Amino acid sequence: MLSTLGASYYPPLDAGYSPIKSLEEPYWGAHFSTFSRRDQIEIKFVLDTALQDYPTIQLGRWLAQIASNDAEGVISRVPIDPSILIQRYQADWGGLYFFKPKFSSTFYSECKLLALYKEGKGMIFIFFLFNEFTDRLQSLEHIISFDSLP
Repeated sequence: MLSTLGASYYPPLDAGYSPIKSLEEPYWGAHFSTFSRRDQIEIKFVLDTALQDYPTIQLGRWLAQIASNDAEGVISRVPIDPSILIQRYQADWGGLYFFKPKFSSTFYSECKLLALYKEGKGMIFIFFLFNEFTDRLQSLEHIISFDSLP
């Protein structure tokens, strides 16, 4: 599936990250997942090759499916500089989102979502699931990118 998207995965080599089986979960449908006992972070990857003209609509569908519906629930968006999108991810569009996931979808209390889109290829959704925010989350953002060749 990564080759269909023209993407590469760079697994974390430290902190004991190892692949875990993605269960048949009604909410996620992750293509693959990894987990570190030391970091206490689970990472789920969803790859979408359905070519959408509007990646924000696909993102909205995922947020509606995964983010908490609590009245106090907030989804925070952190913009990614367009030059970083191009240089680091070779992506045409992307965003970083923080929210509390629905309790029924995971036992983690927090989620950081990195969404990336490349025209003519598709979308990559990376869900970082955790209970306590650490600086380690930022260094893990580099684990996937679209390939630079068209």
